[in-house]
Amino acid sequence: MRSKLYTYVVTLILFVGVIDLGYSQKDEPPQPGVKSTPPPPVGLPTPIDDYIPYLLILGVLAGASYFYKIERQEPTDS
Repeated sequence: MRSKLYTYVVTLILFVGVIDLGYSQKDEPPQPGVKSTPPPPVGLPTPIDDYIPYLLILGVLAGASYFYKIERQEPTDS
């Protein structure tokens, strides 16, 4: 019971924090046509392009470990 309460409280805190960040934006939107930084040159990879294979591998490993832990658990009568 205590772990469920802890989970609900942490989730509520995270949601309230995210909502607060969403409403803390500046009041005025940026002017159209005014760019603060130039776009990257064509052909250069964006930073996330370098790590997509690693992210896929990590996702597969995380999913496999999750399902492995579920299979190891013994069923309970609760």
